This record gives sequence, structure tokens and C-alpha cells, in this order.
Amino acid sequence: MVFLQTQDIVNLMINHIISNELKLCALLSQPQLQASQISEVAALIPQIETNKFQYQLDQHRIWPSVYCNIRDHCSELFTPSLTDYLKQKYRQNINSSQRQFLATTSILQSFKAANIPVKVIKGLPLAQRLYGDIAKRHCNDIDMLIPKDYRHIAHQHLSQLGYQCDILNTFSSTAIETLLECRKDLAYRGKRGILLELHLRLTGHSGLLTKDYTQQIFSDSSLEYEQKVREFVYLCWHATHTLHHRLKWLQDIALYIKNGAANTPRFFEDAVIYAQKTDTLRSLVISMILSNILYKTDTPPAVSSFYKKDFISKFVLKASLNTLNQYSYKNSIRYELEMHIYNILLPQQWLEKMRILWQAFKPNLDEIELLSKMPVGRSFFCYLIRPFRLFYRKVLNRNSRPQTRGSSDK
Repeated sequence: MVFLQTQDIVNLMINHIISNELKLCALLSQPQLQASQISEVAALIPQIETNKFQYQLDQHRIWPSVYCNIRDHCSELFTPSLTDYLKQKYRQNINSSQRQFLATTSILQSFKAANIPVKVIKGLPLAQRLYGDIAKRHCNDIDMLIPKDYRHIAHQHLSQLGYQCDILNTFSSTAIETLLECRKDLAYRGKRGILLELHLRLTGHSGLLTKDYTQQIFSDSSLEYEQKVREFVYLCWHATHTLHHRLKWLQDIALYIKNGAANTPRFFEDAVIYAQKTDTLRSLVISMILSNILYKTDTPPAVSSFYKKDFISKFVLKASLNTLNQYSYKNSIRYELEMHIYNILLPQQWLEKMRILWQAFKPNLDEIELLSKMPVGRSFFCYLIRPFRLFYRKVLNRNSRPQTRGSSDK
């Protein structure tokens, strides 16, 4: 494996200035620090603004690993108020992780008894495998994937375990079926504040990645190595399609790169092949280049070569750096528009682009609720008021309903 050419990284750093706060977040977000990284941390701390640094920590949800590294290496260099705050967040994460682990075990046992195929994705499995400690990675909810045909029986078992789904309890069966065409999951809330996302597919649209990876997950003949290759590509897609607005997603990818390179020489070659097969190559490339910039991970020649000649990858990477570096950017209308535009541009196949475009025109949760109050034949009004709803949410900073889902925080 090789790094990108030094001049390429310098140009990226010059064109998209990365703040000292983000640099420090990236360093401290790692499960363990080497001696050279501890020296880098010590050199960066005097150059940061504590308020901006804490703001980045809150937005990127990397409190646990940051606290452990500060506690172990440099607590005297930070204010007591910040270290106390991080200690509190770390303890909260320990309690939350324990509750999620017990809840996951209970659900899996119930599903197994009912012969419901299920796979726990993201969150807890990544924390255990990549960090070696589920308490070092913050996870807001539990993510489980089931085949769509098992939705009704899964709902029955979750209800028996005390989980409630507002959508299924609020909307008609017709509205629910319409809603599931534009949503990949159903959100459940259980006892003690446990949040569960029951995924019926892995991506928002029914594209190549979700079809192939889902089939492989539930295949009896799939190998562990094949699962890891597909999971890595999926994590790159998951981070890229929202412009990497959580640093912890990029940390997952960086850890995967380091582990994959150490364990299997062909890992990156197979990941590129699979990304080409599922039309997610740009997501893979962008995520690996960003990981190279912020975490100094290796970059395969095929990845760096594709990035250098692909202007769309460069545009999306720039937007991702803006989102990572200036979190207020995510709350702007510009971010919202760029995210939708780049999602259409990311695939290289026109059929995949059309699937994403068609998905964007399907009514969302708020619009379906509005449709239920409208006379038949007036549904087009939902699309006319979309620009005003965007202004309402992004400029006036208001939401039409409480945020109970955890989809932006795995």
C-alpha cells in the first residue's frame, strides 16, 4: 500500500483548510495512541479554541474514545470543566452500551425462537470489532436488518418485548406501505430509552448495493471475509451519502483500512472490485482519501488513480471536508441541496442515478401525514410546498415533529 503523493495532500490542505480542532478530534478519536500521536496531540492543544473543540466533539459524537485518550495521556492540558464533561459522557455511554447489549441479546433470542432472519449492523458490532470495547464508540441506537417479508412477525415480537413504533401505530396500512417505499427502516422505542431501527433494506433506494449485500448477509454460504469486504464498502457508502457529517464514521473506515491491510493483502483489491460491481466506487474512493488525509491511512494505487482523474469525487470530497470541518454547514440549505445533488452524481451507471432521483420524489413522513388530510387528487401540493418546508427547517431551524430517530447517528 502507498500514501497519496505528498503534494496532493498539501494541495488538499491548502484548498480546504482543516481546523486544528478537527485535527485534534481525529487524533483523539482513535482507540489507542502511539507515542508520535501523543506528541502531535500535545503540540495541537495550545492552538485550539476549547469551545470550538467541544462543539466538534458534540457534533461528531466521539466523546468516549476522546475521553479515554485525554484521561490516559494529557488530562492536565485541558480545563477541568471539559474533562469532567467528557467523563460524564463516557459514563453515560458505558450505561447506554450495556443496555443496548442486553436489549440486543433479548431481541435476537426472541427472533431466533420465531425463525426470523436478522443481522445486527453498524453500532455495537463495529464497536466490539474495531475498538475492542463497546464503551469506546458512541451509538445512539441498535440497528437490525431483516428481510422485508418478516416485518409483520418481527413487529409482533418487538411489541411483546415492549417496543413501540409510532409510525405503525399512527398511519393506515396503505400509508405505511407508501412510506416504506421512501424509508429504509422503522424506528422503535423500548424501555429505558432504548432506540431500535429495524432495517428492511440497507440504503434509501433499492439499488445494487442493498440488493447484493442483503442477499449475501442472509446467505448460508457466505464467508466471513466476503462479509467484511461488503461491510467495508457499505460503510463507505453510508458515510459518503450524507457527506461524512459524523467523524466517527470516518474513524470506523480508517480502523477498517488498518485492520484489513494487516490481515489480508487482497482486501482493498477485492473492495474495489465489489464497489465497481455495486456502483459505489466513488463512495469508496472518497472515504479512503478522507481517511488518508485525517488518519494517515494507506491508499491503494487504484483508489488514488481514480480520484485524480474523477472531478465528481473531488467535488464531493470538498463538500465532505466542509461538513466535517464546519459543522454549521450541515444545518444550511446549501448542504441539503448539495447532499441530494451529489447522491445523484455519485453512481456511474445511469440506471442507478435514476433510481436515486426517483426515490427523491417519493413522499416523506411529513408529506404522507399531510396527504392524509388532503382530498384525493391534491397530492401534488406536497411537492409544491417542499421548498417552503426546507426553508422552515434550515433557515428558521424548526422541525415539524420531534426527532426520535437515530438514523444520523450509528
